[in-house]
Amino acid sequence: MHETVHMDAWLVAKLKADVGAGGLFGPANPAKVNGVWSDVIAPDAVLPAIRFQEQGALDTNGVSGQRILVRGTWLVVVTGKTKDYGPLVPAADRLDEVLQRASGNTSGVWVLQCTRIAPFKQTDPGDIQFRHLGGLYEIIGHKQ
Repeated sequence: MHETVHMDAWLVAKLKADVGAGGLFGPANPAKVNGVWSDVIAPDAVLPAIRFQEQGALDTNGVSGQRILVRGTWLVVVTGKTKDYGPLVPAADRLDEVLQRASGNTSGVWVLQCTRIAPFKQTDPGDIQFRHLGGLYEIIGHKQ
């Protein structure tokens, strides 16, 4: 079983479920985002949007060789076309509130814990500047 594919699905569902008044996808939220993308944001996507990408994962096995859990690291950022990070801060802060200490399940994995292990920011140089603000999150899961 490839648990990290199920962890991706959990991440998408967790983020897209934040639809309340101040939520990432809340209709009245001025800092709302316009989608969640794995690896690459589509060229025609409306920004800001959330992008995530698995950075790597490790298995934890018992003495018998049975896999106990998977610990993976995901880069999760709000991406926008902006000259500074200011417009991205409210959505990036909300993203962190949603993911920090979160847990849950999918049809294939129990997500035991999600925690940020490092903040992250990046600017893509060029005529059109894209900025990315978020963090590296460790997600610990176990197959169902």
